[in-house]
Amino acid sequence: ENCHPGLPLGEREARLAHDEAWARRFESEPLAEVLADWYQQGVFADLDEEQRERQLARRLGNDGHAVAAMLRASSLGRQPDLAPWLAATLLPVIYVSGRRDRKFHDLACQLGSKNPKIRHLTLDGGHNLHASQPAQFARILRVWAGQQREESTDD
Repeated sequence: ENCHPGLPLGEREARLAHDEAWARRFESEPLAEVLADWYQQGVFADLDEEQRERQLARRLGNDGHAVAAMLRASSLGRQPDLAPWLAATLLPVIYVSGRRDRKFHDLACQLGSKNPKIRHLTLDGGHNLHASQPAQFARILRVWAGQQREESTDD
């Protein structure tokens, strides 16, 4: 769901620096201020002001130091680049993207064009499809899981 396969080695240092800057803000600034800026990032462009406020309110109970630790530990700059593996895998893969999350939708289109085993499904939504369209997202997963089970028992 709107995920990134990983950055090439040459792009990881910049991403680590980007995530470190956010981590420092989460550690040192009022959480409400940092979250207000966080939800202005392009990845959340599909959210209207009311939705941004709801997201912010949901996260106000978080601990800024814990968020900083999570950002440092899970930074895209620390993850391996799995794009070559995805281009070559024989395993079935489903990638669900939101039409209004341009970055990840375009990425899903690129990945899907490189390997016919990657099934790309699009919903009319943004980055957090599981939250904005939980019933549709769950249905997609149920259907896909059922197809995999049927294929594995056909042998």
